[in-house]
Amino acid sequence: MTLAALAPLTAAVATWPLLLLLTATAAVFVSAGSNAVLSLRAAGSVPPHHRPTAIGLFVLRYQLGSALGPALAALLVLR
Repeated sequence: MTLAALAPLTAAVATWPLLLLLTATAAVFVSAGSNAVLSLRAAGSVPPHHRPTAIGLFVLRYQLGSALGPALAALLVLR
């Protein structure tokens, strides 16, 4: 969680290219790990016959957030 919060801050202020690469790498691993943990929680919080739907909806929200989040951030920054 701390790495996820520090990644954008580090990317905003870092000037050393290797630090930017390490930050991006950490952000990818944190994102993948949180996806796995949260999908297990989503699947475990519903009855067994609703698990495929719950996982599908979770993945849809995760991917839409990954697609729309940077686009919205760019709109806010470039305005």
